Amino acid sequence: MSQSQPSSVRQSHSESVRRKAYCDHGVCGKCYKILPPSEKQKCTRQIGLESLAEILAFPCRYDAQGCPRTFNWCDETNHESECPYRTLLDTNADAGKRSLIFWPKDEMSCENGRVRAVFKYEVEENKYANEFKNLRYSLKIRGMGDNVIAIKCNDNRSSPHCEDLKNVELSLEGSIFLGAKPEALYNDIKIESLVPENPYQTLDSLTMRPCSYCKAPLDNKTHNYCLLGHISCSTCREKMCKECVCILDKKSRMLCRNYQRGCDQTLKFDQLHQHQMDCAYNDLKCPLQTCNEKGALPWIKQHLQIDHPDKVIFNTELSRKFSNRDDTVIVVCYDNIFKCVYYYYKTFVEFFVTYVGSSDEAMQFSYEVTVSLDGDELFRRGSCSSWNDVMLQKGITFEKQELLRANGRKLCFDMNIRILN
Repeated sequence: MSQSQPSSVRQSHSESVRRKAYCDHGVCGKCYKILPPSEKQKCTRQIGLESLAEILAFPCRYDAQGCPRTFNWCDETNHESECPYRTLLDTNADAGKRSLIFWPKDEMSCENGRVRAVFKYEVEENKYANEFKNLRYSLKIRGMGDNVIAIKCNDNRSSPHCEDLKNVELSLEGSIFLGAKPEALYNDIKIESLVPENPYQTLDSLTMRPCSYCKAPLDNKTHNYCLLGHISCSTCREKMCKECVCILDKKSRMLCRNYQRGCDQTLKFDQLHQHQMDCAYNDLKCPLQTCNEKGALPWIKQHLQIDHPDKVIFNTELSRKFSNRDDTVIVVCYDNIFKCVYYYYKTFVEFFVTYVGSSDEAMQFSYEVTVSLDGDELFRRGSCSSWNDVMLQKGITFEKQELLRANGRKLCFDMNIRILN
């Protein structure tokens, strides 16, 4: 970036609130995108400032020249590159500054008891080029008293973003170049809702935490958190939080929803969803298809040893004869449960070993499969998948022609499975 740009960068987009901190100078999110990769690595994201910036409205960098536009710090529209006021550059002044002579503003309004319309216009002239003139105008329409303006969508509601808006203010603004050939510089239509937004959002109960205002413990019912992440109970919902108790960001640590069932892990907010899917204290079904008992994983292990000792293999190795029928074997070893599945297809057979637990723990286990033929052996090795993983491309396959070499047309072979820790 050139030497004249830092002053413009500090004035643009987010004023004193910046998305990035770069070499002790503020760099906004838009300017960060054009930095070289080597310079981007030196930037530090200011999450706290971003949270504050979300509730502020920032003016255009050409507001001193008369631009009335305001927008959010993360607005994707590139208004400043197309702003009509940036063309009124005073070449004799410092870079980034404009000099204008403003004519008196005129305002007209009309109302009929139901609707009030306010029309404003302003003529601008550059003192260094008197023939260069612009006309800026704005029109605002809103209801009066109990009357409101509503925007109704067409009958075609195929778009998911189409919805009726009630009690709105309609604004039309633009700028026209008044030269020898008039030209519309820009125009914009805004629809703003006059219904006050609820500053609270609703979330399911994550943990037993106190209310930010009254400090009373939150019950298991649904509670709320404000825009800055302060959790409140239903009684204190309309009151302001006095202090920050729990901000729902990546630094917060949450208890698993199964903490009352025995899970004592505390996790970051972005890790909570994956853990609760793999949590050993979920309500799990017995891995045997003929059994409908449910319980946590520690209870399932005891259940298999007590109620199904004849249907479970308690060893690290399994030797079994397979044919042209699918088969499933449950193996308990290393104090864990493994589900060995055999699938028969027309041209090949496939074998999977699934670890009954999380994906992180499943990575610690692998298995070996040895198929014994007449005077020959076929050997394969694979990694265990977790119960929530997609098993595609994680199994071990044997071509049917390989297995028929010794047995002719009859597909029947011995398979030895060994689970490794």
